[in-house]
Amino acid sequence: MTNSETEQLIEQNNQLREQLTKENERYYSDLLVYTRIRGFFLNEQQLEEQLLQILQDMLDAQNDGVSAADYYGHQPQQLAEQLLDTFPKASNYTLVKWAGYIFGLSSFYTLLSQFSDATNQLLVGSFVLNGLLTILFIVCVFLIIQKSIYQRLIQNKIILYTVCSLLIGGLLVGVIGSQIFLPSFITISVSNRFMVTLIGLFLVIITVYYLKHWTKQRAILVAIGPFLYFSALCGLLIRTASLQELMNSLPGKTLLVAGNIICLIWFYIRFFAAAKKE
Repeated sequence: MTNSETEQLIEQNNQLREQLTKENERYYSDLLVYTRIRGFFLNEQQLEEQLLQILQDMLDAQNDGVSAADYYGHQPQQLAEQLLDTFPKASNYTLVKWAGYIFGLSSFYTLLSQFSDATNQLLVGSFVLNGLLTILFIVCVFLIIQKSIYQRLIQNKIILYTVCSLLIGGLLVGVIGSQIFLPSFITISVSNRFMVTLIGLFLVIITVYYLKHWTKQRAILVAIGPFLYFSALCGLLIRTASLQELMNSLPGKTLLVAGNIICLIWFYIRFFAAAKKE
């Protein structure tokens, strides 16, 4: 089954859920989120098929006047665990692969932040530290959300979102702080021309990616686009001889920080909106 077919299953699931009563929708939504988080490393297509089958059975029972709790039982967590037990456990290779993906995304963000470093030094140590911080952050967020569904670690959704946002803020502070305050135990000095070439290559790659994947990944590309292009643009401006003095002045640095904050706020608003819809 292709990713396109998986997306169709998810879309069908979203549409059918609108037919549930408020009580049944709450029962199924908790089951859905818990199962997707706990089954993150399992076969996504097969998991979505099972969730869709549960939803269809639930709708049939609802049409007969039977609630989801009466049909599937009043211990939905046990139902979710039974469903997950039917899948083979994730292999060590899968876990390492996903850790590599997360580490790669963290390194990508770290590289973007170093575009604005006029000293033209690649802080290799920051890549390692930030990658480990990001992995730890994602594990914490997943555990908090998982524990908040049935064990009611955090019952109020607003508080839950606030805690997750604070964790995200803490991650960003850690990523930026590690490059500012911690000693650079591994650095690679490069030329100004090398950084300009690297940024130019980066712009070409992301532009080609946007053109190729715009239709299928529009939501996430709209969210992350301003941050990507703003970071690259700032990196080029800082290395432009006629603008170096301005960019290194207080107004220039203020513009850089304010621009990054606005881009990140835009990213989180659009990302959470897309994630909620998904």
